[in-house]
Amino acid sequence: MTVIGSQQHLDSPGEPPPWSRQASRPYDPRWRGPDFTPASQAELPAAQAELWDEEAARDELMAAAAVNKWEAESIFVKLPPGLQQADLEGKVYVDLGCGYGRTLLYAARDLHPSVAIGLDISSVMLSKARAYADDHGLDPVLARGGIDRIPLPDESVDFVYSSAVLLHLPEEMVRAAISESLRVLRPGGVALFERCLIGWANPEGVQNKLMARLGRRVLRVAFVRTYRRRDIERIVRGAGPVSRAEIVPEGYKVLPKSLFTRSLGRLKPPIERLNRRASRRLRFKGFLVESWSVRLVK
Repeated sequence: MTVIGSQQHLDSPGEPPPWSRQASRPYDPRWRGPDFTPASQAELPAAQAELWDEEAARDELMAAAAVNKWEAESIFVKLPPGLQQADLEGKVYVDLGCGYGRTLLYAARDLHPSVAIGLDISSVMLSKARAYADDHGLDPVLARGGIDRIPLPDESVDFVYSSAVLLHLPEEMVRAAISESLRVLRPGGVALFERCLIGWANPEGVQNKLMARLGRRVLRVAFVRTYRRRDIERIVRGAGPVSRAEIVPEGYKVLPKSLFTRSLGRLKPPIERLNRRASRRLRFKGFLVESWSVRLVK
């Protein structure tokens, strides 16, 4: 592998450079990487980019992990356990919806991939990711683009990862992102979507489902989408051939932390404790599930 600035290229025989799907793309000095968004974006991607730019400008940690940046001890808050246990040593790693770099930079620093690539729709998030990378002495590849059309060649990646991103996308973009992930994976490669798909058969999920249906057009940009297990199975079946697929419940919710947009205030801590206890004891496949992780092996 050669490294030129932050532009990393795979120089093994038969391996094209990471961004070879397009012959040339605009280079943005803010994140020191290419921009794959079209000059005139479709309405939904443009609205998504604008929303996440605004959220990142206010507080990138709050936008990505629901943690106030001024109260956080570091940028590596709420690190998902699946990523921490992943074997990335010497592998090509791609982080979809990398945001300000919470999981991307953790992986680059602690899990030692040969190449770490972050893709995000928000230019503000990517600019912050580059600043944090510089602060930590890291040099990932950063590129702007939608995760439903990954700008990488077929079978060029060993590990695709995404955390809490798919839940903000319409189902057609979720299907495309998973299908694209399988396309870029080498045989035997892994795609892990951790806590990315939210369940609706629980008190909070029902609220999200109702709000999404009532405000379908207004909330289309980034509102939380909810799924049943069979919905996820259908999406996975349609994404492409895999040698193994795992759909894993990630916690259970017996009481909501809010009533629609109204916080429950002082009731929130005991409700969270009750939900944690329920998560340790319940083993339903779909009922009361808070969210799912999906792990696919090509």
